[in-house]
Amino acid sequence: MTIINMAAPRLLKTLSLRPFCGYVFARHSSSSLVPDTKQKVMDFFLRRYVADMDHFMQWKHDWKQWVIELKNEGPRRVEMAYGKIPGVVYYTLAHKGAVRLHGHQEWFRYVKQQNTLDFLNYRDVPVECVDLSHSDVNYFGLNPILELEDLRCLDLSSCPNIDDWCLSRLHVLGHSLEVLILTGCPQITERGLSCLHLLQ
Repeated sequence: MTIINMAAPRLLKTLSLRPFCGYVFARHSSSSLVPDTKQKVMDFFLRRYVADMDHFMQWKHDWKQWVIELKNEGPRRVEMAYGKIPGVVYYTLAHKGAVRLHGHQEWFRYVKQQNTLDFLNYRDVPVECVDLSHSDVNYFGLNPILELEDLRCLDLSSCPNIDDWCLSRLHVLGHSLEVLILTGCPQITERGLSCLHLLQ
């Protein structure tokens, strides 16, 4: 029988006891008790910890997806107030991107805590280039971009949410688009690239 003294640092020692009053005490070694006890404790905490971690990771994933969907709803209020082109510029800047207007060399870029509404002065100038690289733009977020009739350059490089379905929508830009950058998009496959033959 093994006697465990919780206060002592040497917790498990093997003791041999002689038979007493007709009872025979079996001899147990610490090597058989320690793994069982440790395993039970580990199982208990792992069950609780893993379950909590699963819930936390699921919640984190759902929260991230909700934020992405919210960011990709589109600039409806800006479009209604100022027009389609300011809406696209505002949407791109909200994704920390950049926009170049037709006939202009300078870009309207996202600058942290320094963004202005200067682009509203060019509300009638067509958008020529859109840089949405490293952004969270997704299938639905392309809606305002696909409405640009004079778009010549579109940069979607390193966008984790751009996939084959997104590429299948780009054919509407075939009459104007000249440059399309898709490097570093992990969800694009050969099937999506085959859709690009529709771009002239």
